[in-house]
Amino acid sequence: MAGNLRAFLAEFVGSFGWVFFAAGAVCADAATKGALGPVGVALATGLGVAAVFGMLGRASIGLFNPALTLALAAARRIDWVRAALAFVSQLLGAACAGLLLSQLFDASLPPSEPPYLGATLVAGLGFRAATLLEAVLTFFLALAAMGGGGRSAAARALLVGAAAGAAALVAGP
Repeated sequence: MAGNLRAFLAEFVGSFGWVFFAAGAVCADAATKGALGPVGVALATGLGVAAVFGMLGRASIGLFNPALTLALAAARRIDWVRAALAFVSQLLGAACAGLLLSQLFDASLPPSEPPYLGATLVAGLGFRAATLLEAVLTFFLALAAMGGGGRSAAARALLVGAAAGAAALVAGP
């Protein structure tokens, strides 16, 4: 029981960190009128994700991302009940990070103007192209997370962080 509680807490904290670093970088970039730029946002995202995986990866279940959790459940690496509990923990962690960002950037980023607290926006792509882009990037992120099983925790964290940073570079702008 304690191991499960620790795993679901790791999912909550890891998802919180992932959203806080990635969406927070977008918010900080907008609040400073583009001081970070797309490369800075991607770097912050990749380093933040690597840090989260490095700190909490061994204790987690679904790897801090609902898409990765579903991929692990579909691959039968975790059972569907644990996947569902991890999924809820991840959504709660992400929501709490969004709430904190809304408080931190409330004065500098009106909610009715971009970047909507770091939420992704489709710019220059149609719905079909944006969906395909997201599917391809999620595939490579899942491949990095699931394919890193035989590596050390540090190497796996670096691998997943690099995939997240590269995805932010491709899809961020």
